[in-house]
Amino acid sequence: MKIIIDPYRGGNDTGKTINNQYEKNILLNLSKYLSEQLKNKGVNAELVRTSDISLTDEERTSIINEIKDSDDIIIQNRFSEDNEFDIIYPLRNRDTLPSILAKDLEDSGINVDKYYQRRLPTNTMLDYYSVIRNTKPNETIILEYKDLNTYKKAIDIITDTISTYIKKKNIYIIKKGDSL
Repeated sequence: MKIIIDPYRGGNDTGKTINNQYEKNILLNLSKYLSEQLKNKGVNAELVRTSDISLTDEERTSIINEIKDSDDIIIQNRFSEDNEFDIIYPLRNRDTLPSILAKDLEDSGINVDKYYQRRLPTNTMLDYYSVIRNTKPNETIILEYKDLNTYKKAIDIITDTISTYIKKKNIYIIKKGDSL
């Protein structure tokens, strides 16, 4: 199992300017930091982009689908326009990981505005975001950061939460009759 990390934006899509930095560069650095922290915890992590390149939504999901296995978790990092910290998850998944992330972030003093699912208005059976909609069957979440000053703290918490979550998912309970 690995974590695939997609830093949103890139190339010609600079995003907004935050503290005299382009959003695309902040998201790339943030995603690299997340990847490093996960690897330090023994979690395999892979970035969708490692440099400043332009990717369409279709190209992003194509790259993800080429490198993913069915049990991988996909995280797309974005900045929130007007919320605190948001976590968006697929219609196909339960809120287990998002709710744990939200609780752990809140317990550490980072305000999580909400964790939720967002439907496509033209077809409410589909997810709004293509990175979620087009990466079935994987657990794909979008993390929307608000505060540039707390993103490293948030990532440290996210790293701990994901590391624990993965370890719990990979536990096998021995049953009567099992043998080696």
